[in-house]
Amino acid sequence: MFVDVSIDVTMPWFWASSTDPSSKKPTTKERLEQLQSLPLWSPQILIPTVVLTASLLTLHTFYRRRLRRIPTVSQLPPSYIANHQSLFGTAVSVGDADNFRLFHTPGGRALGWGWLRPVPTGRKDLSKAGTIHVRLAGVDAPEGAHFGNQAQPYAEEAQAWLTNYVLHRRVRVQLLARDRFERVVCSVKIWRWGWRRDVSLEMAKAGWAELYDNAGAEYGGLERQMKNAVETAKLYPAMCRTNCRRQRRGMWAQDMKKYQSPGEYKKLHQ
Repeated sequence: MFVDVSIDVTMPWFWASSTDPSSKKPTTKERLEQLQSLPLWSPQILIPTVVLTASLLTLHTFYRRRLRRIPTVSQLPPSYIANHQSLFGTAVSVGDADNFRLFHTPGGRALGWGWLRPVPTGRKDLSKAGTIHVRLAGVDAPEGAHFGNQAQPYAEEAQAWLTNYVLHRRVRVQLLARDRFERVVCSVKIWRWGWRRDVSLEMAKAGWAELYDNAGAEYGGLERQMKNAVETAKLYPAMCRTNCRRQRRGMWAQDMKKYQSPGEYKKLHQ
């Protein structure tokens, strides 16, 4: 003779409906009273609380890291630069030939930037919204006219090249360092003609910049490629037989006996 002594130890959740058809369905007030009577450490309260808290923290972290717009360099969290995070945005103005202003557009077109959320174009609107001052990593371009000093040869041409290459285009910048001029030194990537290109490297290839070799220089992992690009641009006349000076690339077409590097120019006029 066997006796069934099994006990149903299933704990009903306060939101679960009873499986007994003869039982009366509890009202909302009764459910709330049942919930209030439970201790805080009961699974019916503890588990939903933990899940909700973890979900909110995850959403908050995702928003801060991926969706929050950063207006200026001063508002960049130090961890962003320390971890070399990247930002997506639009180049809205070009200063000298090796720096520009970035309007940060987190999420890009997927979050409506450019079609639902317009990118400011006017100077006043940009000043109000805030922009990030970006310095191209690894290269040094001819200096423009500043503080009454004459511009270096080919400064305007180098600036025109950068303007044509990045202005009003979407770019992704990898944050590498912050300099003493309140700019953030970045490795800048852009899609051109179906390829993802590094702006500093392309500028060096075109002959509009030389390698930046000061202490603490950042290259975004492309130092060797940039150095080779600069040397190739300098030595290009050796690959031709006639009219070599005119065929030098970019700023290297000038008389090299009178050449003064951007670094030397800045030291002289500081």
